[in-house]
Amino acid sequence: MFVKWHLSMARTRSMPLQSQMGSESQPECVADHIRGSCLLQALSFHRRTFVTSALAQSKHRTQDTMIVGQHAFRFAWTSPIIRRSFMNSDMSIREFIRAVERKASSSWGFQALQHLTSPGIDVEANVWSTRTAGRRVEFHRYESALLASEETLAGTSEFVNEELAGMIQATDGRTTWCYDPARELAVRKLGQAIQEPLPGLATLGEFAFLETLARDYLIRDLGTDTAQERATRKLGLRPKSPYRSQFLRALSFPFTQATLTIDSASFLPVRVAFTPSADSPTGSLLGTTQEIVMEYSQGRALEQGAAPKDFEPPADTLVFTEDRITSAEAQAAFAKSFRTAQIESSGFSPSNPEGLRCVTSDGTRQFISLHFSREAGDQANLPQQLLLLFGNYLSPRMSRLRTSTREQGTSIELAHGDAWCFDRTELWEQLLPGLDQNQAPVQVHWELEESFWFACFTGVSGEEAIRLVDTLHAQSEDTEAQDTA
Repeated sequence: MFVKWHLSMARTRSMPLQSQMGSESQPECVADHIRGSCLLQALSFHRRTFVTSALAQSKHRTQDTMIVGQHAFRFAWTSPIIRRSFMNSDMSIREFIRAVERKASSSWGFQALQHLTSPGIDVEANVWSTRTAGRRVEFHRYESALLASEETLAGTSEFVNEELAGMIQATDGRTTWCYDPARELAVRKLGQAIQEPLPGLATLGEFAFLETLARDYLIRDLGTDTAQERATRKLGLRPKSPYRSQFLRALSFPFTQATLTIDSASFLPVRVAFTPSADSPTGSLLGTTQEIVMEYSQGRALEQGAAPKDFEPPADTLVFTEDRITSAEAQAAFAKSFRTAQIESSGFSPSNPEGLRCVTSDGTRQFISLHFSREAGDQANLPQQLLLLFGNYLSPRMSRLRTSTREQGTSIELAHGDAWCFDRTELWEQLLPGLDQNQAPVQVHWELEESFWFACFTGVSGEEAIRLVDTLHAQSEDTEAQDTA
């Protein structure tokens, strides 16, 4: 082992230097600590040469004393992690890449504090990932200009920056917990629903790319460096091809080149920097000249069983479970307010056979989302969309819509009573001049029978949106009267 010296000379490990040389005077050649260029003593060990002055610069030291001839030297030994760093930096590039791949493929999972930055994006979170598709993200900070713009222009973001900061999201690959400790609210959503900062790109807790570096990339050795007071090795990555296909699966690479910095001791990533490619969703929104940087600190590989247990919301948390619901089932839940025929008679048809419902375990509180669409009269225009949100509980998205329609919209009269309409066309003209204003959202909000309703239209004018909602409820009253008769 590197910690032991195999030298045919006397040495002591525990005797203080002063007791060997006398308590008062010491020879000029005695070095209490080897620093910088004070002493260059090349030591041959297991066919490797280590320069002790370089090792002594590390802050991770333990003391040892060695007698050389008539002189005593106290060496500042580096910690095992730092010693391995210097050993691994002597690996060839091929050996180093294989070591990184072996580390990634043999570990059960990884944990790190991840910090993602790009112009307009600053996200920091503790992340865990496992080989069973499990990921857990605890957001410390979430600032995204993209998400803020989406909320301003459309108002239908599921979560916004302020809600994500402090949120915990955990997935097992089949469902995802979204826990908001500030509201003591937890929603168990279907599928993988981690809120990713970069559109169309999974980055939080994603380490699987390390397993196939040699297969996927042309790699250039960019030399050694120091990051976070650790010895590192920098690799230049360029995809061998923009796309890679396998049976029933296709993989595209979101960048044309990247720089990967690896800890020379742990073989874990310390930093990844890249610029998105032009044909990637991220590149289309952020551009292809802005660098995206992901930094990892406190990284460690996880053994099986060391990863966090399946997430369970704390006691006294209001818990909703998401499931799929058909229009007929939604009609049964809100029989007096909703009929499928009322929407379909206006030319809208379900975009998906099923919508989504979030409901408490006792079934007393729920909120539902259904999507509808219809062809525009002008074939040059995009299809018109309708997102219908309703329930007897205000989700975070519904709560924000309620506030914006009441504060920024206009009060209107419908057949059933008061309502509010927020036409975002004028806002689009101010913020997005030259863009097709026909796609500006129009949102109508009303309350009926102790439930909250939101009709979010795109491609529909404000006047038509109000008429459609008014007609919908006029038909609802007629239908109820017919059912009673």
